[in-house]
Amino acid sequence: MPSSSASTLARPLDDQTCHELHGALLEHHVLFARDQHLGPHPLRTVAMRFGEIDINPVSPKVDGYPDVTLIATKDGAAPDLWHFDASFTETPSSMSLLSMVKCPPIGGDTLWISSYHTYEALSDPMRDLLDGLTVAYDAQMVGHPGHRAEHPAVRIHPETGRKCLYFEQGRKRRSARLPAGFHQ
Repeated sequence: MPSSSASTLARPLDDQTCHELHGALLEHHVLFARDQHLGPHPLRTVAMRFGEIDINPVSPKVDGYPDVTLIATKDGAAPDLWHFDASFTETPSSMSLLSMVKCPPIGGDTLWISSYHTYEALSDPMRDLLDGLTVAYDAQMVGHPGHRAEHPAVRIHPETGRKCLYFEQGRKRRSARLPAGFHQ
């Protein structure tokens, strides 16, 4: 994290710190702030400094905070699905903020992947094939009917202009369709 963010995130963030954090996020894609332990209210306060909060329409919420998603384990099992947050909405969130409240004795890891690097590691013919394709997502695939959206398989970040792969198996309703005239 930028040096000016050494103060706790629970305190109000000044414009310079927010600017530095945003720049670091664009550069590194994931930021970790150790020992912050933010509850729902401070987490919301930090999130609002980066824009409007998107409300996931199907996730359980923290009591009293309809815009804070509760991610909880059940019998030691955590959500175990590689996914993009809210892919089944018309405008998926641009970022997510997480704060671990209670760490299990084993596990509790959240894994991240760079979909920029995933796309960039593909061969040129594979990138050419994926560019322009779309994938339909449906929250019904995870037990929540009524939330559907279609997105490009390759998205372009609005600030950096970088292309990234945007595909997840768990909530897709229909795989990307090949363009007319394409023969295997």
